[in-house]
Amino acid sequence: MAITTLDFNQFRSTSADERQIFCADLCETLSVYGFAKIRNTTLSNELIDEIFKYTRSFFALPNDIKAKAKHPNAPNPHRGWSAIGQERVWKISGFEQNKERTDSYNEFRESFDQGAADDQLFPNRWVDEDDLPGFQAFMEGFYKSCDELHAHLLRAISTGLKLPDTLLPSKHRHNTSELRLLHYPPIPCSALRSNMRIGEHSDFGTLTLLLQDSVGGLQVEDQRNPRSFIPVEPEDGYEVVINIGDCLQRWTNRRLCSANHRVMLPEGKDVDSEEVLDDRYSVAYFGKPDRDVLVDTLPECVEVGERVEYGDHLTALQYNQIKLTRTYG
Repeated sequence: MAITTLDFNQFRSTSADERQIFCADLCETLSVYGFAKIRNTTLSNELIDEIFKYTRSFFALPNDIKAKAKHPNAPNPHRGWSAIGQERVWKISGFEQNKERTDSYNEFRESFDQGAADDQLFPNRWVDEDDLPGFQAFMEGFYKSCDELHAHLLRAISTGLKLPDTLLPSKHRHNTSELRLLHYPPIPCSALRSNMRIGEHSDFGTLTLLLQDSVGGLQVEDQRNPRSFIPVEPEDGYEVVINIGDCLQRWTNRRLCSANHRVMLPEGKDVDSEEVLDDRYSVAYFGKPDRDVLVDTLPECVEVGERVEYGDHLTALQYNQIKLTRTYG
């Protein structure tokens, strides 16, 4: 079983019928898997090559240099470099089912988090320009490029759900989304018997855009067969993997559900082997609603007589902080 790959050129077609087919296929794929792959997006191959160049360069810096942009030892501001072991994503596994994890394990990765350049509530943290020339300027531009693609996809999903095409974009006016660089250092396959590169979780926001290198290991839980995981293997390195976040699940009354995912052994690797896995790099843009927007079920997504699943009147920021506090708590 493989996650469906769609062609974004279909959405950019001059044919209204072609655009409608793309939107319908996108929502169908997301309703089945919570994930989809999209090729030929507005992120050019050259831009993707450049973001991975900067990602590798940043994580190759000495720790004392990366620490100039250190994430605090607290949930907020969720900005800057998190060292290996600082963030524990496994602690939010089962959050949507109101389950608390009683076990624990190590996660082997480091990350760098960034928001909009003009975010006054949670300002960004950077290394010095001399430490990595051009890094800040490129990252701020790449954030805007992801924001544009995210807006296109929100319109496509709105259309595919037979909602006004401005409904979902209207809840994302103030650039509260986050961009994350990730590095999974080399590790023996056998070390993943009881540990993970990143633990099972669902994403907090609306829609995640993910770029991954060729190493592999990303797995998504099969929504039709819980506790069974489907590999989301890279194709050519230029397709964008997208997945539903919790806020979209809540708005749509579970018509589209956020899928649990994790990073484990790549396909074909043996957990009993002492083979050392290569460095793995990925880039994630977490599309998030405006902070004051409610993440209750939308009336437009409730059929007559259908139960409303979410009515706790949480704002997007409140919901985000509840989960974030667990991962850095």
